[in-house]
Amino acid sequence: APGGAILVVDHGSAPTWPGHSDTEFPTLAATLEELALDRERFDIERADSPTRTVTSPDGEQAEIFDHVILARCR
Repeated sequence: APGGAILVVDHGSAPTWPGHSDTEFPTLAATLEELALDRERFDIERADSPTRTVTSPDGEQAEIFDHVILARCR
């Protein structure tokens, strides 16, 4: 519907501690491509990869990033 929005938030990276560091995530560009939004119908208002700090069960901290995509229907 016009004015409606699609919000996608997904992991972009994994922490470096054991058991997680070998996990692979799609890039922001790959996620946008996979969504296959019709650019005649949707405006991409946000497409970026903000960072955040996470803490392991052992107290180790790491900085990871997520992908945020906001598209609005015309």
